[in-house]
Amino acid sequence: MHIRKNYVIYLIPVLICVLFCGCKKNEAVNIQNKGSHYLLSIDYTSGKTHYEIGKLTGLALLKGVDNFEKRYDDFIALTAKEYGYPEQVTGTPEEHYRIFMSRVNDLKPLIPQTIKDEIEGVSSCLSGGAADVMGDGRLSKNEYYFLNLIVEASENTECCAVSAFGSASKTGKTITARIMDWYIDTDKKEVEHLFGITEYIYRGFTLYSVGIVGHLGMITGIRSNGIYAAILFSRNNSPYSSAGKYSYSMDLRYAMEKYSTVAEIAEYMKSGSRNYTMDHNIFFTDKSKSIVLENDVQGGSGIQRKIRTWDSKLNDKVKWGFENRIAVVNSFILYGNDDNHTTVPGNQNRWVSLLRLMAERKEPLSYNDMHAVITYYPGKKPGDFDEGGLYTEWTKQIMIFQPEDMSLEIFFSPKQGEVPLVPVFEKIELRDN
Repeated sequence: MHIRKNYVIYLIPVLICVLFCGCKKNEAVNIQNKGSHYLLSIDYTSGKTHYEIGKLTGLALLKGVDNFEKRYDDFIALTAKEYGYPEQVTGTPEEHYRIFMSRVNDLKPLIPQTIKDEIEGVSSCLSGGAADVMGDGRLSKNEYYFLNLIVEASENTECCAVSAFGSASKTGKTITARIMDWYIDTDKKEVEHLFGITEYIYRGFTLYSVGIVGHLGMITGIRSNGIYAAILFSRNNSPYSSAGKYSYSMDLRYAMEKYSTVAEIAEYMKSGSRNYTMDHNIFFTDKSKSIVLENDVQGGSGIQRKIRTWDSKLNDKVKWGFENRIAVVNSFILYGNDDNHTTVPGNQNRWVSLLRLMAERKEPLSYNDMHAVITYYPGKKPGDFDEGGLYTEWTKQIMIFQPEDMSLEIFFSPKQGEVPLVPVFEKIELRDN
């Protein structure tokens, strides 16, 4: 009797814990390995603070992502080695790594506080602590910050996007395609093991961020009312500066959380009250249209931050002229903006390809048309940007999105071998609330 009584006394608090105290499966943060990518789901209706959410996210990443710390540590080392590609950049990988850590310290203070709290929560779970050591197989706090700031701190991405809407779409509804390229890792395949979609669940709406798992900013984002936003680097020759600057990938997530229309989000992102490290475009889509925000922030004779529509006046030597169709590569073409388009073969040649692909399709564009356009390459296999292909050897992800029914299909670059001649897309289920 005495033993049984003690057993019952012990069992009561255990049962209470299971029922009420979170010893059951964590419902605020969950992660699934989908094969081609990870799906990280974060539920803000759980009542957790942002720091608590971050801590739960850190635990989920460590448990759910194969060799999470080592893979990202290797990825950082590879990024440092290939920093500046395709241009020749002086310095050793260790010196590039120190540049990255310096930029992190510049950018940290102006990250939106809620997102910063989450990053701090994740960092508390990592083994590297305050020791910034490249290639040690662990992640320090600053290294995890760098992964979240990689878009604006490493300058390694290239992309393109195209959209048809209204009378230019066969269904009369918007259809948008976007490619994310990354100047890195075509042989080692580190980033292919880290692809991720993050689902942020709020009361009344859901956000999706497509990029790499554990990245808490936004490279490509979707809001459950049909808003789509994608960042594209717009390289120029202005000196890089991170001191006193904001993170546009962090600010984009914040704006997508705070605002529910393209007009509001674009207005926030082009505000002169926040200066960013590098020139960039943001491609916006909703159920009725697509636009491009050209954020020329680094200076030059034509500095401006303005919206480009399909019929905007463009710089000399740049043509478009396709009603209710719009496209973007890694350049500015809006009249008055600095010309980093006609002077860069990879931008100019891809644009020429887009002009031809659009001219060949005089009828309203179908899904098959958009698929053919976004997967175009001129040679026997996907090559370099300078060849004029949209789908290149550097392509990591291709997306086709239709906001009317929240339809999203994505091609993820394979974990082994070259990119395929014919990319295979998979359907991604999205919430519409």
